[in-house]
Amino acid sequence: MKAILKIVFFFFILTSLFVVSVEAKVFRRWGGANDGIAAVGQLGGKKLYESSVTINGGKGNLAVFGFDKPASEVCALLGSAFKNNNLKAKGNSGAIVHIPTSDGILKLVILEPLVEKGQTVVFAIEQSNSDSEISQKQPTSRLLDILSDYPDARLVFSGKIDQSRTTVEILSVSGNPESVKVRASSYMHSAGWRNVVETENSQLKSRLPKFGGQMYYKNMDLCYVQTLPGTHPDESIIVLLHKRIMSE
Repeated sequence: MKAILKIVFFFFILTSLFVVSVEAKVFRRWGGANDGIAAVGQLGGKKLYESSVTINGGKGNLAVFGFDKPASEVCALLGSAFKNNNLKAKGNSGAIVHIPTSDGILKLVILEPLVEKGQTVVFAIEQSNSDSEISQKQPTSRLLDILSDYPDARLVFSGKIDQSRTTVEILSVSGNPESVKVRASSYMHSAGWRNVVETENSQLKSRLPKFGGQMYYKNMDLCYVQTLPGTHPDESIIVLLHKRIMSE
């Protein structure tokens, strides 16, 4: 069951990778940083995780920091460190910002979890300018072979956390979410994937249902599948979150 808890944690990390890829063209780039992730680590937060990552084919480095402060105070700390007085949190939604560094771009996703009030998580992703440009483009090749035979599926995002062997892909398909969910489940079962049996673990029960997706396993692999409405009528997106499990 530890593996399932981990995939929930990586769901949030991979969501941050998706956010910085789609928002990159919108946010201003503020100056002032010279050492990227290292500067965030000097602000008193605890480093929770770090790994190399791939976002739509662009390479980068990720670090996740936890702060025992609300998002507003963390944003103030970051704003001071990076000489930006305009970095402010918007309630629990936190903030997203891109900052030029001496070597490329630092992308920050600042979130205040609903579970622990007064605490903030900062996802810091550092990329070269060239890799950042690649990450902003639609990916051209898939990393997973899951649902590879789903009709007319179009890849719109891919992300990978190297250290954890965790990968996310987002596919655009035709149909409403309910019909796509049923069809995707049929394809998963035909490919040998099986639903994870409902657990008595209360911690898992309290987390997994909130996402509304299905967790599958096959040999040493876990895959979380969720269907959501697309941006156009009769279009849906399928989120695939895959993790290779190692014996613990």
